[in-house]
Amino acid sequence: MYQTRRICIDSRLAEESPAHGIQAQELIDQLVASQGEPRNIGGEWMRRRRTVLMTHPKQLFSGGDLKRFNTRRKIGTSPLYRLWESHFVKTAGITGFHRFRTVDHVVPRKEIAALTTLLPGKDLTKLSKLNDARSRYVVPSVADKGRLIEAGVKNVITVIKPGVRRFVHHTPLLKTPRTERALVLVFGSTKEERKFADAASLIESFHPNLEVTRINLEKAKTEVAPGSWGRLMHEAALVGYLTEAPFDWGTLALESIYLGIPTVFADQHSALSERLLPNSLQLSNYLQTGRFSELKTNTLFAKSHLEKQNIFFPLELARQYGEAYEILS
Repeated sequence: MYQTRRICIDSRLAEESPAHGIQAQELIDQLVASQGEPRNIGGEWMRRRRTVLMTHPKQLFSGGDLKRFNTRRKIGTSPLYRLWESHFVKTAGITGFHRFRTVDHVVPRKEIAALTTLLPGKDLTKLSKLNDARSRYVVPSVADKGRLIEAGVKNVITVIKPGVRRFVHHTPLLKTPRTERALVLVFGSTKEERKFADAASLIESFHPNLEVTRINLEKAKTEVAPGSWGRLMHEAALVGYLTEAPFDWGTLALESIYLGIPTVFADQHSALSERLLPNSLQLSNYLQTGRFSELKTNTLFAKSHLEKQNIFFPLELARQYGEAYEILS
């Protein structure tokens, strides 16, 4: 019996873990915004209105009339959760399933073609368990693709360029002169906060007159939401993005660069290192010199370099995922 092709995007992570869920929230907002675009940016699934969402009841997105499947059940890996998700994909009338998961919370799907965007997790030893004939994976860097291949994953792996959220283009506050009174240090986890403690202290010593704001992405809630993050960026004189976790997308660092805020990032951050000029904004370079004026100049050069890669195009995630969804056809 013929079944109309329909893809479900699981957006629950945007509420359950706001820092990790940035990609889910932004993709859906971009797909909605892409409707009516003459270039069919969101792909056939959006053009033919064959995209539905799995959400928590109170989740909000920027307009649009996408059908929603609301559930209070949180993402899990238990046998009971696996049974629940299997029942959903069998009964929801969908033919493709797009999920956002940390690498240690991926449940392979055999009943349906699944695309899973991978995000940082605590346990990389589970990478070898991601093999599944019907699963496809999305990662933010060639190095992350290599990690999966090295772990024996033989599935289709697509590298999608990370980008910035649309709000940085449209927020009036971000178009006014910054107050430049804050030093913003972003850590991927408590473990990395300890790892980069000495580096963070040295950066603080370079800028003793700045108010220090520390954000731990493992614990962050509203701090990375557009309103809070936008206000913080309006105050920022420097941003340190101190995580090198595999499968990290680097969105917050890209946003600070787009806004022209002097930015440094951990040397081994794969997604950022692959898209920026060698040593220009890397942490080790700044710790050696402490030259703030040089960092300002390098940030502007980095912004120009990223613009040439379409990193800052407001609908770039929607365009790339529109292409990636074709493998679920």
